[in-house]
Amino acid sequence: MARRSSGGGFIVVMNRIPALIAFVEAESRSAPKRVADKILSAAKRNAPVVTGKLVSSGHADSESAGKEATVTFDASYAVYVELGTYKMAPRFFLSRAVDEYRNEFELEMGKGLFAKF
Repeated sequence: MARRSSGGGFIVVMNRIPALIAFVEAESRSAPKRVADKILSAAKRNAPVVTGKLVSSGHADSESAGKEATVTFDASYAVYVELGTYKMAPRFFLSRAVDEYRNEFELEMGKGLFAKF
C-alpha cells in the first residue's frame, strides 16, 4: 500500500507481505487439526458399535508443527471394519468422514490466502 506523505512530495510504501505471510502461516498451522477433529467426530458417529472399543480407540493428532494432522483408530480390527474382508463387507466409517469434510478442509486452507486480500 502506498500513500503520499503530508509534508513533501515523496511516497511512503508500506509492505504488508510479511504480515500476510504470518497470517497464512498461522492459518495453515491450525486448519489441519481443526478439520481432523471434525473428521474424527464424524468417523466415531459412523463407526459400528458392538463393544465401543473401536470408537474409543480413535484420536486426532497434530504433526509437523501443526501443518499436518492424522486421524487414527488404534483398535487392531479397525482396518478390517473399514476395508472389509472376504467374510465381511466394508463399513467405510473413516473414509466417509474424510469425504464429508474434504471441501471444508480445502476452504479452511484457502481462507488464509484470501482473507487478507
